[in-house]
Amino acid sequence: MFFSAISFLFYESSYLLSNHMKNEFIRFGLDNKRNVTGTLQILGGLVMIIGYFYFAGAKRLIYLFLL
Repeated sequence: MFFSAISFLFYESSYLLSNHMKNEFIRFGLDNKRNVTGTLQILGGLVMIIGYFYFAGAKRLIYLFLL
């Protein structure tokens, strides 16, 4: 569980830091959505870790993925 959550966090941080991912968002015309997408996915990774300890965090993760 922790390995998945940490892997998720590192991969999703590339949305905010990597020039390659920035260029991909520009290529698909979604440059204005890059920061929102990266931030929400990093929050999802954090909630995966929190959800391991608290059920309320798991419910928030489910809600996030249903959006």
